[in-house]
Amino acid sequence: TTTTTTTTTANSRSRMKSKKRRPTLHRTARFRFAVPLPSGGEKKEEVRVNVESLDSLIKTQALLTLGFRLHSFEIWKVPKVQKRMQRLIELLGIKAMTLEGYTWAKKSKAFETLTEHIRSFIQKEFSS
Repeated sequence: TTTTTTTTTANSRSRMKSKKRRPTLHRTARFRFAVPLPSGGEKKEEVRVNVESLDSLIKTQALLTLGFRLHSFEIWKVPKVQKRMQRLIELLGIKAMTLEGYTWAKKSKAFETLTEHIRSFIQKEFSS
């Protein structure tokens, strides 16, 4: 079984005070499992792992990719922008696929629509 709890790190709290930004949300995932013993029994173990939330990863990647203004086309001159954009789209895809309350058919249709919007944007902005 896996349980998660939301915590903030001391480092993110100090950044929040100095830059007045919201702290990065971390989740502490607890993984419980049984380890077989040589005597034939088993021992219960637990491992705790701190991970960033998906929303935090998306926000960070968006800021890296698009900057604070989010509307400047100067981002396309930045090295690694294609790689960052691909990572951002992957994270958004994961977020969309894990949303509850939508059928797989609706999610599929949303991805098809997104694909068409991206193609249209690329043709409109970068055709020369």
